[in-house]
Amino acid sequence: MRRRVAALACAALAVAALAAGCAGYRGGWASVPYTGDRPPHPTELPESVRLFDLEEVKVPGMRLRVSLNNRLRTYDYQVWFAVVPVSGDPRDVLVGDQDGRTRVYVGVTPQSAGYVFRGKAAKLEVDGRIYAPVAVRRFGQFDAAGNIVARGGKWQYVELGPEFALSQPGTSYALSLVFDVPVPKAESAKISIDLSEALRDPSQPALPLIRFQPVRWREGYT
Repeated sequence: MRRRVAALACAALAVAALAAGCAGYRGGWASVPYTGDRPPHPTELPESVRLFDLEEVKVPGMRLRVSLNNRLRTYDYQVWFAVVPVSGDPRDVLVGDQDGRTRVYVGVTPQSAGYVFRGKAAKLEVDGRIYAPVAVRRFGQFDAAGNIVARGGKWQYVELGPEFALSQPGTSYALSLVFDVPVPKAESAKISIDLSEALRDPSQPALPLIRFQPVRWREGYT
């Protein structure tokens, strides 16, 4: 009996050691937002740089994050003790919410109560062609009556009307614009979103044009 228990314990330790020794790295292309005429980031990001940290756009009057659903993973390799290859996936895979349409995710934390979101006024430009949204949504936890709640609701997207007041300064609003256009390639430098008429506070200057810079990303994981 003792030998059996000892054998099982050794087996469990071996599995744990193997799991601890397994790691991986993956990477691909992503679109990073910026304002101004010059892309601010290197074309290939260091592994220590998280894409999430680059989604924030510096503008007055709010904290603003913008991203696209076009992040592309071009490889994903697992290794044992960071040396011996275990498996690999060289396929091109779009990461995120995919149904063939382009989504622009807009995270807003206003500093004043005057901001109004008129999502249908946004303009997405891809390769010189301009598109208007077909749907405007907010993500959050909602109860059965459609009210946003702190707990006890269901996490989901809800459709917004022509105008949505961002009336609570310091509150983070997770907004989404859906465009009936194929997802643009993350390698493209010809993508921009104009929110100057879609997200306004009369007391603040209009938002500048937001362009997207193609960058190569790489990250390790365990």
